[in-house]
Amino acid sequence: MTEPTLFTLFSSPVYVNDTGYKLTQQESKHLSTLDTPSTGNVSAQLTSDTQVLDSPYLSNLKAICEQELSYYTNQVLRIKQLFRITNSWLSVKEKNQWHHSHNHQNCIFSGIYYVQTPPDALLNFHGDPGFLDSFKFDYDYIDYNIFNAQNWRVSVSSSTVVIFPSSLYHDVAPNLTTTSRICIGFNAFVTGKLSSKQYCADLTL
Repeated sequence: MTEPTLFTLFSSPVYVNDTGYKLTQQESKHLSTLDTPSTGNVSAQLTSDTQVLDSPYLSNLKAICEQELSYYTNQVLRIKQLFRITNSWLSVKEKNQWHHSHNHQNCIFSGIYYVQTPPDALLNFHGDPGFLDSFKFDYDYIDYNIFNAQNWRVSVSSSTVVIFPSSLYHDVAPNLTTTSRICIGFNAFVTGKLSSKQYCADLTL
């Protein structure tokens, strides 16, 4: 008798890697000068600058994010085309601040580099597993695993990068500590030529 085979078909791969990269004093000083205007909503404290990684002060950090993005798209997803960072922003969550459930528009993949995190910081992902697409029954599960989960928490710490399909919904629970949760988010889009055997379907971006 052989062991059963289980295929994780049609998944949404979430990539998590500790880059080991710590910001320099100059990089940290530059981030402290960026404004995070209050919108009156503690769930969305973001910089008005949406191209923060284009600053010459953050060129090394941008290279790290691009390197991780390239690994995810090329080595994990095995895509030949290149992807470029289109937007980037700073997010700071002080005590009792949080981030509402959302996904990202006008991009293919999104990523987060964590500058500083409170202890036991988490990033929450949620959505329906594939077998609930047709029939959304409220099953009783023997145990909770990656195949039946509708919510999944990813542990994050300083210098960690997380990259995921932009369509995935995610949120951040309230920061209950006095340690600021500081991260840089970014979106990415494909670049280059997409070829197809279909008539009039080639596309250069």
